[in-house]
Formats: sequence, structure tokens, C-alpha cells
Amino acid sequence: MSNHSSLGDFLVLYTQPRRYTHLIHAAVPPVWPQRHRVAFAHATPRAVRRLRTRAPPRPVHLFPEGILSSGAALLRFSRSFATLGAPVSPVALRARAALGISTHTLESSFAANLWWLCFCPSCEIEATVLPAMTRGEGEAAAAFAERVRAALAQELGVGLAEVGPAEKAAWREAVRKGRGS
Repeated sequence: MSNHSSLGDFLVLYTQPRRYTHLIHAAVPPVWPQRHRVAFAHATPRAVRRLRTRAPPRPVHLFPEGILSSGAALLRFSRSFATLGAPVSPVALRARAALGISTHTLESSFAANLWWLCFCPSCEIEATVLPAMTRGEGEAAAAFAERVRAALAQELGVGLAEVGPAEKAAWREAVRKGRGS
């Protein structure tokens, strides 16, 4: 699992040689092709149960924040990865664009982020894999998710924000309405 601060994050993960399952937010339409290294599944309880019982196990990746964040803080994590019953390898992703360009804010749109990724003179994405973490005996899924989030935030040198996808959507709508759109 990793933070999600750029649309280019997925490109780094796609270069992995081994086939894996990428869990996507349930709101994303299921229009993804399935004939390549990455199998896409919605991050639903049913999908997680299916992955838990899959033999042989396949690596799973997800962005537990559920949405792009600005990189200034880690947003609230989904607990779905904590219920898989497998070790978790947190990956700290850092995106640096030329000229200090950054549209990855709470109000930036998918289109703006995609535009900058495609047309920025250069973009460097760095991945740091942290030591694997396992859920302690009797440790609640929420506590494990928070422990992983704290380790990832420490590696990235950022804080923790108590904002999730619903709060981001409400904030963006309020900003849009405030501009008279």
C-alpha cells in the first residue's frame, strides 16, 4: 500500500514484473482492461474476502487514502488492507515536478493533475519501500491501519490529516459554489 500524491504513482507500480491486484475506490467505474500485469478490483468487503481466500496468494496494492492528496499530509486510511491477514509493505511515494509545479491540492481536479503529469517538462517519482509490517495479535484493524499510516507519514516527513474522500468532495463542492460556478 502507498500514499497517492500523483497520477504518475500508478506508473511506478505498473513497472513491477509480478502480476498483482490493485484495489480501486468503489466510485471508479469498472472499465479497466484485465489482460495485463495489473488486475483491478473495487475495494469492497466482498473483493477483500475473495483476495483473502485466493490460492496461491497474489500481491495486492491499494492507495488507502482512497483519493489523491496534496502530499502535505496523509489523509485518513481505509482499513481494508488491515483485514487481509497478510504482511503489509508500505511504499512512500514522492512526486517532484520541474519548476516546483504542483496541482495536487485538495481542490485540484483529475484533469489538472493529468495535464501536469503529461505536459510538465519533467516529473520524478521516487518510491521508498518500508519494512513489512504485520498486524499484532488482538490488534484492531483500525489501530493497525493507523500504525501503518504513522510509519508512512514519518518516512515522508508529513503530518496526519483527519480528512477522507467524503470531506474532500464536500470541501471541493463548497469551493466551487463559492466561486459562483
